[in-house]
Amino acid sequence: MSHDRQAMLKTYRNTIIDNMKSPTTVASYLAQEGVIPPSMLNTIISQPTPEEKSKKLLDALPSYQDESYGCLCASLRDQEQLHWLADTLEGEGLSVDKKKRIASHRNLLVNKMNPDDIVDHFSNNKVFTRHMANCCLGAKSREEKNKRILHLLASRSDRDFGLFCTALRADDQSAYLADLLEGEGVDLNTRIMDEEAAIVKSDVQMHNNVQMHNNVQMHSTMQMQSDVQMHSPMKTNSTSGSDGERMDSSIELSPNLKMDEAPKMGSVGQAGGLMSAVSSAVVPINMPVILEVSGEVDGAHWMYNGESLSRRPGFRETSDGFLHELHIDRMTSDLDGAYTCQGRAPDGGTVSCEIKVSTVQ
Repeated sequence: MSHDRQAMLKTYRNTIIDNMKSPTTVASYLAQEGVIPPSMLNTIISQPTPEEKSKKLLDALPSYQDESYGCLCASLRDQEQLHWLADTLEGEGLSVDKKKRIASHRNLLVNKMNPDDIVDHFSNNKVFTRHMANCCLGAKSREEKNKRILHLLASRSDRDFGLFCTALRADDQSAYLADLLEGEGVDLNTRIMDEEAAIVKSDVQMHNNVQMHNNVQMHSTMQMQSDVQMHSPMKTNSTSGSDGERMDSSIELSPNLKMDEAPKMGSVGQAGGLMSAVSSAVVPINMPVILEVSGEVDGAHWMYNGESLSRRPGFRETSDGFLHELHIDRMTSDLDGAYTCQGRAPDGGTVSCEIKVSTVQ
């Protein structure tokens, strides 16, 4: 079997095992077509469980010709009715470089992509078949849809990777993800700020959702870099410091108002110590707000004026170990105050990011 086919079997090994209902029927079909010998069929049938039968079949296939791979796909489609899986396996497969790019930004893609738009673009451009599209959209949550999209995307070609980036660029909220995937994200912070300035100059109206990104990257030396990215027009002041030190910067992003100054980056702190960053934002009253902190920390939790928000109505915390969000259903003046995200950095220090939020009519 060719290296490309073997690589595809490796990529989708667990997917095949989890979804193939009758490996004996599949193996029997392969033996009937003459692509595996009767002795191998008997070995597969003798395995005690369907899972073991599937594993034995997949272990054996690489030693046979590519015809066995085609027969596997045909059996999955016609006998197992796994059309989406057969369509997936028949793809060319992304290059190692493209797979690594997706893996490097997997968490961001899962959390930030609009799956309906991506699948629609893929369907229109024949990246995904109808069965593959239905498989992705059949997931129960937005995040699960995105996980399926990325999983099946690994079976497509490098040309399809380019179409994926094009789909991301079609949405202003995810265009920066295409920059990351295509290797243009080195100056991503500056690029986003330039885009925000352009948005403000075009007199765009206030969005219904206000998102604040306070990115905190922890390094082995426990140095911290904090920067604030705004994806809706608003006024924000950002400062970061530790042990009395403070690095000041400001952004002016309100409707019909241009950005006055890009944020300055600062790094402070010592290994094992308390790392802290402070930001402030003015947000519209009666609007939903999402506060987001990104950085590799464990045990991330949010507090409001020093008190836990874990069971407070109208607030919802989410975290995947890297992205930590606080969703506020409706921002009112009585909720003005300091919102703090705390967690443990890989080096053992404590990370504390405080966002001072106040409302404006």
